[in-house]
Amino acid sequence: MTAQERQRLSGRDILLYDGVCALCNGVVHFAAQRDPTGRLLFLPLASRLGAELLRRYGITAATLNSVVVLEHALTPQERISLRTRAVAKVMVRLTRPWRILGRILMAIPSWLGDPVYRLVARIR
Repeated sequence: MTAQERQRLSGRDILLYDGVCALCNGVVHFAAQRDPTGRLLFLPLASRLGAELLRRYGITAATLNSVVVLEHALTPQERISLRTRAVAKVMVRLTRPWRILGRILMAIPSWLGDPVYRLVARIR
């Protein structure tokens, strides 16, 4: 990662998504239109930068069947979220009513939400 790329990504909230998935691309387009602060950055999982960010967690795009959100990327406060939690983290950054739905989704435990996420991921 170049210094310029590091500067561009640092502190941002990054959504890493499957760039060949039509549903995923639709969700990215939907979210980008409803991100009022422009804080979200979207990167395909298999992109050079996406792969490099994932590698820091021992994850590869080939073994991952999930959307990933990195909050506060490349800072000491960086946090990673997968599956349902990642979707909720994106939604709370969008305009209403999506922000409200994201907060509701955040209240659903992963053990309950992730099986639904996996089902949708399998049939997408």
